[in-house]
This record gives sequence, C-alpha cells and structure tokens, in this order.
Amino acid sequence: MKYTVIVTETLSQKVKIEADSEADALEIAEDMYYASDIILDCDDFVCAEFEID
Repeated sequence: MKYTVIVTETLSQKVKIEADSEADALEIAEDMYYASDIILDCDDFVCAEFEID
C-alpha cells in the first residue's frame, strides 16, 4: 500500500527592523522578504513535521 506523507519544514530568522510602529516594521520586513533581502536557508531550520494526507 502507498501512503502520501506531507513533510513540513519550519524556518525562522530574527531580523532587526527600525520603524515608527509595529505595523510599519512588519510591512518593511515583508517587503524585504519578497525582494529577497531576507533569505531563509538550512541554518534557519527550526523543526520538521510529518503527517499522512
């Protein structure tokens, strides 16, 4: 029998952002992420989860 297993990896990185508000900091970080200024890689690994689909 074949099973489909979902493997989910979580990566996390702390980034210092200077901004006028929390909302601005989140927007700046998001913009930086989508502009590839913030790149998560294997060094940012936090955990892996496995589940049956």
